[in-house]
Amino acid sequence: MKRYVNVVVLTNTGNTDQLYTYALDSSRNNLEGIRVELPFGKGNRKQIGIVIEEISEIPNYSVKNIDKILDSTALITPELMTIAKKISKDTLCNYTQALKAVIPGGIQLQPNSKKVIHVQTANYIRRNDGFDITTLSSKAKKQHYVLNYLKNLDWVSEKELLADTGVSRSVIQELWNKNAIQKDNKRVFRNVISPQLKYKKLRLNEEQYNAYQSVVNHKGKGIFLLKGVTGSGKTEVYLQLVENTLKNGKSAIILVPEIALTPQTIARFSGRFGERVAVLHSKLTYSERYDQWQKILDKDVDIVVGARSAIFAPLKNLGIIIIDEEHEESYKSDQTPKYDAREIGEIRANYHQIPLVLGSATPRLESCFRVYQKDIILLELNRRALNQNMPDLSIVDMRTELKEKNNSIFSRLLYYEIQKALRQKKQIILFLNKRGHSSFVFCRKCGYSEKCDSCEVSMTYHQHAHRLICHYCGKTKMIPNKCPVCGSSAIRHFGIGTEQVEEYVRKYFKNARVARMDFDTTRQKNSYVTIYKKMIDGDIDILIGTQMIAKGLDFKNVTLVGVLSADISLNLPNYKASEKTFQLITQVAGRAGRGEEPGKVIVQTYNPEHYAIAFSKNYDYHSFYQEEMKVRKIFQYPPYTELISVICSGRVRKKVGWTIHYLYSTIKDLVKEKEDKIWIIGPNPCQIPKIKDNYRFQILIKTSGEIEFIKSVLRRISTNNEFKIDKKEVKIGITIHPGMIL
Repeated sequence: MKRYVNVVVLTNTGNTDQLYTYALDSSRNNLEGIRVELPFGKGNRKQIGIVIEEISEIPNYSVKNIDKILDSTALITPELMTIAKKISKDTLCNYTQALKAVIPGGIQLQPNSKKVIHVQTANYIRRNDGFDITTLSSKAKKQHYVLNYLKNLDWVSEKELLADTGVSRSVIQELWNKNAIQKDNKRVFRNVISPQLKYKKLRLNEEQYNAYQSVVNHKGKGIFLLKGVTGSGKTEVYLQLVENTLKNGKSAIILVPEIALTPQTIARFSGRFGERVAVLHSKLTYSERYDQWQKILDKDVDIVVGARSAIFAPLKNLGIIIIDEEHEESYKSDQTPKYDAREIGEIRANYHQIPLVLGSATPRLESCFRVYQKDIILLELNRRALNQNMPDLSIVDMRTELKEKNNSIFSRLLYYEIQKALRQKKQIILFLNKRGHSSFVFCRKCGYSEKCDSCEVSMTYHQHAHRLICHYCGKTKMIPNKCPVCGSSAIRHFGIGTEQVEEYVRKYFKNARVARMDFDTTRQKNSYVTIYKKMIDGDIDILIGTQMIAKGLDFKNVTLVGVLSADISLNLPNYKASEKTFQLITQVAGRAGRGEEPGKVIVQTYNPEHYAIAFSKNYDYHSFYQEEMKVRKIFQYPPYTELISVICSGRVRKKVGWTIHYLYSTIKDLVKEKEDKIWIIGPNPCQIPKIKDNYRFQILIKTSGEIEFIKSVLRRISTNNEFKIDKKEVKIGITIHPGMIL
């Protein structure tokens, strides 16, 4: 039967928002959301598209035929199609880019792609009910044994059958020859979740129970901020909320900000709910991600745990969405489309009329501001679940250490406490939010600093590779023996990273078992899991890491946390620097004292008077919030205004500079009728003015109440390109509500 559909061509380089009409012969009930292979353009090049809708009217013009249907079931649900349209509108990207965001990673989007999805199959066997077992010879004992094994079972894998019965394949073949059994080759899904110990249900304390009841008793949609101190038992509240959701026949999404947190979260949810859990994150292979996506579509699971992209899990009967550590900027995509998983969570919660739970010990200021606006319901957990005290936090002024001739990376107090914890067989976490060995290479004679040729940033020395590495483009260099400017041999690496911390720890604490968790040590698949299990099993004494160890992880034997330099995040040229610093200190401090023994935290800083550090001493979020909001109001930063970043980038500096000035004058002219509510800052070079050989200039736009108007203006400039900007030479990147300004 000839049918007609509108398709988005995923590899179209022209007007990618355009729908194209194609014909196909198919008797399938539902075609929307499936991938198809089709001829496109004058040369009829093979391309891949997504069917958006079926049309009933026969076109009065010639249409091409679809060559092939690629999916047995729709990859994208109608809900996700609606979300893609919303993403396109809100982030100013085209519809095709938005659709690609909701498609599971690794899915083939181009013909002859090297991304290959391998579907695994296996032989399954069951007893043929029509077979008369009395016809079997009494001597065929093994055949009788197999049939009795299969008596009350449905399909069993051949592998499992052979293992359980201990018979050979020849016995199975004999039964097959006698028509005593049926065989079928079925698809099997890769197991990405290792077997977990049962995670027993805990009794909620009064605070936890009240928070739980507030969500359960709230009918319909609602946004809840579960603000709980570290160790207050937010996860147990999540688990019981999910349990209640499943009892009502609905499904759940749980987001975590870091892949490093997924092993722990998976262990708890899988330990509680078994095989009802699916996992989605970028460390899975293409085939594993596809398997997980298919299990969700087939309704084989009703809980999805994962990082940012898991918010697009195609669950059709959602009952709750939980976003843990909601303050984390990793929920905001830094690639087009620049969506925010928290905003997508709100959209999906509204679509299904269900609760959205945001959890954190240190919520975003924007979230707390919405509490005061009565847009979000606040739920508080002010004490730890097992009534442990919060860790004792000491602030060490490193200026004093220097005056007293201590040039070590460890203050005397921290050094003493590490020795003490090791003697007591306790575990230690050392936090430094800077990977690599040394921050930069510097000539002490002329001041020359070794920078990346492609990016205007200092290169970081990595001792394991004995090379300088750019953390933005990945380029490497040999370390010069002499300064290339003045020829001096007084060129050395300065600053400190996690790699150098590891070196010092192994030197000073020779008998300690040491591990490092940062981007460099967790590149390989399952590396997070390996380190996590070693910590749980007590095979690591000192864990050194960046921000990936600062939140969520629960190690009962950690009694000491050391923050080696609280100033790294504080000195970032960003309006969120103070907030980030307070969050990091509070979060990493919360890793200590979660077991029976009390915890201790030592924060080393050169700026102990700063309010972000001073208020962290007593975990005083409220006072920090009040102080930081005063600053935000004075300078009119979010949440008092809404912020938009417009970045022009390209290889020809002069052309990029001309384009950004042209954009500035164009925007200025287009918004002049509302200039009292719109402030345009710039144009200026970006904080990092060059990345990957592309020069970068930025305009910042602040607005009070005119965000949709600004979006409409920027859509004309960027998406619609009404002003004929040469996008081949200059790229325009627009970020609505940027988390960081780089």
